[in-house]
Amino acid sequence: MGERSELDTELVDGAVAITAFQDAAMALSESARVDFDLILLDLDGHLPMAGADLLVALRKISTAPVIALSAHTDEQARIATLLAGADDYLPRPFSQQELWVRILVLLRRVKLGRQPGLALQKQGDWQLSVDGEQFSYRGVTLGLTSTEGRLLKVLLEHPQQVLSKRFLYQAVLCRDCGRHDRSLDLHVSNLRRKLKKAAVPGSPLRTVWGQGYTLEMS
Repeated sequence: MGERSELDTELVDGAVAITAFQDAAMALSESARVDFDLILLDLDGHLPMAGADLLVALRKISTAPVIALSAHTDEQARIATLLAGADDYLPRPFSQQELWVRILVLLRRVKLGRQPGLALQKQGDWQLSVDGEQFSYRGVTLGLTSTEGRLLKVLLEHPQQVLSKRFLYQAVLCRDCGRHDRSLDLHVSNLRRKLKKAAVPGSPLRTVWGQGYTLEMS
């Protein structure tokens, strides 16, 4: 969503079907109608709607993972974008190869999430829809992004266990943790906020300092 470029050719050569939108309204309409595997959002694109506003609107209608592209390289811009619902943030300038690798990583996560047998149908008050993407707690849909859903799924698969950040980076983000990488912490923060909004009691997603995170099941 944004300006078309040589990336179109790169993705076609990589056997990935793409749909590009120059108009925010059309992008939102199609995202609500079509179950896209992944969304590339150019925050600097010349759309009638600002890129950040479009991201917020997308998150209300789609759980597809989003890679945000932007010329802003400062930490606050990355944090704000991830908190708004992006699954990954890639600042300009970047190579086509790096973008392609990040796309492959997210598509791999989508494929893993759709494999039969990985989805939890029900565990206590937690329920997961048949497609393995929509979580609910006592009938209240949580409205999680793809990354948040995978994070919760991994935590539910290991209840009461402390999972290290290194393990969660591999299991949820499919990559190693960088020295100053706070992506996982931001996704955890978003997940906590949505659990609280759904009236999940007791703040079950806890930080074990120096070790990782754990989900305490009631």
